[in-house]
Amino acid sequence: MKYAVMALLLFAATPDGMAPLPAQYLKGGTFSSPDGWFAVHAPDGSEWLEMQRFDGGDPRWPDAAHDRVAWYVRGAKMPESLLVMESYRLNGEPLDDAYGKAIEPSVSGEARLHGDTISDYSYQLITTPVRGIRYTYRKTQKDGTSKWRFWYATGTKHKVFLESSSAVNVEPKWLSGVVQSFRWLKNP
Repeated sequence: MKYAVMALLLFAATPDGMAPLPAQYLKGGTFSSPDGWFAVHAPDGSEWLEMQRFDGGDPRWPDAAHDRVAWYVRGAKMPESLLVMESYRLNGEPLDDAYGKAIEPSVSGEARLHGDTISDYSYQLITTPVRGIRYTYRKTQKDGTSKWRFWYATGTKHKVFLESSSAVNVEPKWLSGVVQSFRWLKNP
């Protein structure tokens, strides 16, 4: 009963700037990117939404004018939402130590724009479950509330980022499952 009520509340309204994902991109909980680059599975019953205002262009694939697109995923089996972001840059940087270090100032700067702060930033180069970078940090909002953010980045010219959060510094098990399900359908 509790999950049914949570699901009803979650799916009751589409957040501003988003639209339900067309069904053709979902098959049994597995999302295949509209541009055919990757597939990933979210917990069964999840709702996928296109973030239409994310970069000002078509929410389904990045192009020369809009290098990032994103999808928002929510569901009763996920206490926090999932953000899936795809980017494309012709001269895509390798996901190495330099990239890992360069992320922190970008993340901190974006947080400061909203009056928030970032602390306890760390990253590690990984080869499993995806090849890339896993990074973690604590984001404290201007009202004093804080959450831990967990990000995975994989790819080269095409990069995919998977992100969620938790009230404690423990990565949600469902996020680990999502990351393990990630597959490149083309060579990024």
